[in-house]
Amino acid sequence: MRQGRLLAEFRALHDFDDVRQLVAFAGLNPHQHQSGKTARGHTPISKQGRATIRAILFLPAIVAKNRYPCLQPLVER
Repeated sequence: MRQGRLLAEFRALHDFDDVRQLVAFAGLNPHQHQSGKTARGHTPISKQGRATIRAILFLPAIVAKNRYPCLQPLVER
């Protein structure tokens, strides 16, 4: 069921020129906050895209993180 819902949230995939546009559409692109010459802490996601896409992807990402140890370097990064 979630697969159909995820596909419904995206426009036609051929409308995106590259994967960066797709990531930005979902609001998963990094957003660096800096003031003047300093940058604070880690870089969070921008959250300017569709919240429903992020919600649909949240639990599968947690399961993948816990189930597949090969993803640990990505988690730590």
